[in-house]
Amino acid sequence: MRRLHPTLTTLPRIVTNDVYSHQEIEAASAREVPALVYLGRGTRGRLLERLDASPEQLGFQVHAWFLGSAPPSGVRGEHWKQGTLNYEPEVSSLMRQRRCLMWCCLDTRALSYRLATPNKFFQALALCMPIVASPGTYLAELVERFGIGTIADDDLSKLAALASSDTYLTWVKNVRSLRVQIRSGTQTV
Repeated sequence: MRRLHPTLTTLPRIVTNDVYSHQEIEAASAREVPALVYLGRGTRGRLLERLDASPEQLGFQVHAWFLGSAPPSGVRGEHWKQGTLNYEPEVSSLMRQRRCLMWCCLDTRALSYRLATPNKFFQALALCMPIVASPGTYLAELVERFGIGTIADDDLSKLAALASSDTYLTWVKNVRSLRVQIRSGTQTV
């Protein structure tokens, strides 16, 4: 807000969307192929077309919970595992089976997408799940500042290698720390 409106004398109060039940899920072993998780009703502008490939090509199994909607037009998602509306227990179970990264990527043409802290960001924090953000977004700044995941590049197999390494354990530890700070009021995002 300060960058967009430098003449504001009083900044608006920030209220985070931290309404999700926090869970203590330990990081799964790296034995299984890691998972990219998409969670959300909105599908346009979420760069889901980048995930429309086989697990062998991506280095990830894609798990999607569309919450009553469908993949965007032109995206087949034939290799995706789609969950139900009752996503919380399913995502928790998945996290116990394999290392997961929350897909928080957005098309950056819209200012609101570049500046967003979407619901899935707070859902990922609640589950201690590291995130993948689009370059050039506020979320990417948070990822870098707090070490809570990674920024998507053109080669998703590099992300899969990171998810299978000790880097993933560091991300989980940092996510856990950030969510405590947000709840205690010592950190805003």
